[in-house]
Amino acid sequence: EATPYYLFHPLVPERTFNLLPNVKIIVLLRNPIDRAYSHYQMEYKRGIENLSFENAVKVEKKRLSNEIEKMLQNKFYKSKNHQFFSYLSRGIYVDQLKTWMSIFSKEQFLIIKSEDFYLNPSAILKNVITFLELPSREFNEYKEFKIHNEGHYSEMDSIIREKLIAFFQPHNQRLFEFLKRDFGWAH
Repeated sequence: EATPYYLFHPLVPERTFNLLPNVKIIVLLRNPIDRAYSHYQMEYKRGIENLSFENAVKVEKKRLSNEIEKMLQNKFYKSKNHQFFSYLSRGIYVDQLKTWMSIFSKEQFLIIKSEDFYLNPSAILKNVITFLELPSREFNEYKEFKIHNEGHYSEMDSIIREKLIAFFQPHNQRLFEFLKRDFGWAH
């Protein structure tokens, strides 16, 4: 099963543990700036978002205000704002991983940098096979990975990108320290 929203949804870790306490979890983490812009572009193209990217990230905190509390109080509450307008919040990976790893052991996780997977799918697939304790297999035929649902859109404004670099820098640093691994997302 795969969806990026699982990592972010506050009720999913416990629900998953209740169903599959011994599950192995593979997490692909993308540069949070690129992830946020791609997420925005998808929601804009779908007609869900009508604000500019700059305005959408400016009002994100207001849009998400009290949504997690509502979700925690009512397990049937579906927050469209939390799901669709969480452009920056979803990129604060360290908080999400800490929530998951407070329920599951760290050994149940394989954390993959998405850019590494796109760059060298054969090597990453070997790591996945090892993590899943499956019989080894050669993946030489996977010299490149075709991105599913790849979006094509204009480049992000450089001033906004600089602001997002500054925004994510402390969160990324906490992630790198938590995982003891630097993903190199300085830009």
